[in-house]
Amino acid sequence: MKQEERASIIRIVSDLIKADGIIDTREIDYLDDLRERYGITKEDEIVAESLDLAKATRIVSFIEESTRHSIMNDFNRVAMSDDFCAKEEALLLVALRLVLTLN
Repeated sequence: MKQEERASIIRIVSDLIKADGIIDTREIDYLDDLRERYGITKEDEIVAESLDLAKATRIVSFIEESTRHSIMNDFNRVAMSDDFCAKEEALLLVALRLVLTLN
């Protein structure tokens, strides 16, 4: 996976975690799991800071289809990791699903 793809993933996950204005420790634990799963480094996170959500989503939309579906499942898990999906998280998930999984 390329650095811009890893940076885009961490950017989107960060936006999902911050969407409801509450950062739960379970969300941070899941973030750590995703860092390990996708090999996300500090450098990737620095690059992610320069991306806006639209560009990050566009980059992820070009990843191989099966990987995109796996990433989308991870986004869903992030949103539900605190056992609650706020309206803001749900809206972001719907937008991500439209861009990443529907042709």
